[in-house]
Amino acid sequence: MTPSGAANPGGAPWWATRIGYFQRDLLEYQETITRLSGAARWQDVERFLSLLFSLNANVLFLEPQFRFGVIVADPDDNKFIDCAIAAQADYIITSDHHFAALNGSGYKPHLITPQEFIQAHL
Repeated sequence: MTPSGAANPGGAPWWATRIGYFQRDLLEYQETITRLSGAARWQDVERFLSLLFSLNANVLFLEPQFRFGVIVADPDDNKFIDCAIAAQADYIITSDHHFAALNGSGYKPHLITPQEFIQAHL
């Protein structure tokens, strides 16, 4: 998830955040959930996501045209940074230490832990 506008004074309030997803991430989730919990469980998750996406105009489906390659230690994590940059997100909310490579990289999304986000915005 990549919320945008959460800390902009006069910007979108935290509950009107934009959430960016790669289509390939959804395919990866489908494969993993199906493998670990079965096809029926994935169908439940897919119905929930479809409902969420249909009710929220702030969900963006993105396929960035550029791969930024910010994270070297765990390149699979770069897809989330690419998505956040393409969505013009203010934050990437994570506790994953690999994302520390984003600090000082010159890209807009700021790294924030879930605890920091909750303290600052909820």
